[in-house]
Amino acid sequence: MTVLRLKLAPEQLSGRAIIHGGVYRTGPDSAPLEQISGTIELSGNTLSMHEIRIFRSGEPLPEIDLTIDGMHRFAYLPAEERQRPVGPGTPLPGLGPGARALGGAEGAHPPPVIHFSDAQIGYPAFLLPIRDARGTIRFPGGRLWIEKAEAVVGGAPGRVSVLWDPLANTVAAQVVYSDDEAPPLRDPGPYWMSARIAVDPLYLGAWRLDQVHGWLYAEGATIEFRDLSGRYGSGPASGAGSVSLANPEGAEYDFRASVHHAEASALCEPLLRPEGSITGRLALDGRFAGRLDPNRSPLETADYGMAVRIEEGTLDELPATMVLARLPSLQGIRGLFGARLPFDALSADVAIVDGILRTENMALQGSELRMHARGSIDLLSEQRETDMELAFLFLQTVDRVLGTLPILGSWVLGDDQSLVGVYLHLDGAWDDPRVRPVPPDAVQAAGWAVNLVAGGASQLFQFIFPRSSQTPQESPENARPPDTRPQQAP
Repeated sequence: MTVLRLKLAPEQLSGRAIIHGGVYRTGPDSAPLEQISGTIELSGNTLSMHEIRIFRSGEPLPEIDLTIDGMHRFAYLPAEERQRPVGPGTPLPGLGPGARALGGAEGAHPPPVIHFSDAQIGYPAFLLPIRDARGTIRFPGGRLWIEKAEAVVGGAPGRVSVLWDPLANTVAAQVVYSDDEAPPLRDPGPYWMSARIAVDPLYLGAWRLDQVHGWLYAEGATIEFRDLSGRYGSGPASGAGSVSLANPEGAEYDFRASVHHAEASALCEPLLRPEGSITGRLALDGRFAGRLDPNRSPLETADYGMAVRIEEGTLDELPATMVLARLPSLQGIRGLFGARLPFDALSADVAIVDGILRTENMALQGSELRMHARGSIDLLSEQRETDMELAFLFLQTVDRVLGTLPILGSWVLGDDQSLVGVYLHLDGAWDDPRVRPVPPDAVQAAGWAVNLVAGGASQLFQFIFPRSSQTPQESPENARPPDTRPQQAP
């Protein structure tokens, strides 16, 4: 084999072999690659492998077409790199569906572009371990494409191109070795893959993150993401999480993320509202879990839970404002005619599970209106079916408006004949719901509005004066705790 130390021309050396039933071990303690079959051709300094089929632990690996340009390096790769244990040691059935889901359906959001550096990967389908890699991953049509990445392959540096089609279960790869020296080998620890990554953009359903960067580490079927940071709309975002490749239906993800000082307009698309219908300063903290399934939308598998707060904003084109505009008793109150409704703060704990958005404690506070709401919206239904209960508290006296409306006045006005609240139940299509006024006795029976409005003064106080703005006299530590003892029946 000494002749292979030279860069030979095709006419100087050529050959062809057919392999059937081969076995190959990357190291003495590693699981063997078995039932290897395919065709190998040698032409000068280039080795080509066609339709290589391999099984590992009884499971088929992707069919491989591999071209190696640089036999003068490939034939003399250092033994210490070949002896490294490689692979996750467990099947990764979710890898293919997850990659196809990242490719996205036609007409959907563009697939992400992943830039990687300081990468190392020991995956059996690649035949040789790869380290100190840097390059770009794209997902055209649900395939994975790496073009001319710089890497050390099996101990020698060069450029690598890979096109993996998870649907066809094929890998086409090319390695072009250089004459450079490889950097020293580093201990990869327990991870079969690790890398520094930068992704732009990254979509989880309609939630778009930009300029995401951090580290990933893969052990077994789990990829862990650490020290992630990026931007959501105009605000900085940070988080961490993991992706499991053990589910054959798709890659299961679970992330914690926080956003601060962002434009609230970034919520319009995820909440299926017109652009610009929500404004203000957004803070968000939550958990985003689900599955990257090429056959289902991200909302169908979503399990999201988040605390949302918007300050100094406006709402527009919301059903609540249109509903109130239809009530004759309220036609004299500015801001409730479908025009923008200003507010000082809006907060809610929101869950989105299997496409259903739910909240139990939405609260809005402004100079003209306070609102509390709870209920659900089916984001996957064509009409976005809604089931919501709303309580409106007005901060103005409007006796002159309600004086001629004794029927409404009997349940809208308080004892001092000032407007206390309006309670409504909304159901049906989000853009045109059915509306039923709820009388006070029904509100009392339901209990939820009483706790938020009448009996929950401390909750309302904490909402209007958040912890950061309380004085020592107002702080919860100095406040008298609520009486939680059972009350005797009268």
